[in-house]
Amino acid sequence: MSELTVQEQVIVRAREDELFRRRLLADPRAVLAEEYNVHIPENVEVRVLEDTSGTISLVLPAVEDALEELSDEELETVAGGSWSIKILWTLVCAGSGDPDD
Repeated sequence: MSELTVQEQVIVRAREDELFRRRLLADPRAVLAEEYNVHIPENVEVRVLEDTSGTISLVLPAVEDALEELSDEELETVAGGSWSIKILWTLVCAGSGDPDD
C-alpha cells in the first residue's frame, strides 16, 4: 500500500469531513500546522480553491519563479554540494459548493 502525500491526505479528508473542509477553506495555514505539522512561512500566501460543478481550477506557477536566476549565495551553495527545494502546493477541493451536500 502506497503512502499518501500530505496534500493527498488533506484532499481525501476534505472530501470526507465537512467540518475539516470548512476549517481548511477558512484558515488553511492553521489547519496545515495543527493537523499535519506543516508550517508555511508567513511571507507565503496560502489559498485553497474549491471547485463547483461548473468550475475547474488550473493553477500555474508564477512566471517569475520559472525565470528566476540564482543569486551568488545560491550558486555558492550549489557549488558546495548543498541543495534546496521550492514547494508548490495546489489544493483543489472538488464539490458542488453547496455546504448542505
